[in-house]
Amino acid sequence: VISSVVLPPMAEKGFDRVPLSGRSEGDLLALQSALAVISSQVPVIVIDELEVQVRSSPPNAEPHLAAQFNLSVLRERS
Repeated sequence: VISSVVLPPMAEKGFDRVPLSGRSEGDLLALQSALAVISSQVPVIVIDELEVQVRSSPPNAEPHLAAQFNLSVLRERS
């Protein structure tokens, strides 16, 4: 993760939605691993927006990716 910003929570039906935006860089395996982990997190993390770009890399090298994302963490209110 290169940068991240946590925004103020927004009240929704029985939970708070905590928005988070950020940027990261890495290879395809790192992106796949991060997405796999996100799907099993508690509290629930929703991917609102994900943009992935391939950065230039040397021939025959693993592509280097840059990702920009907006997530929401759904925090249950007690």
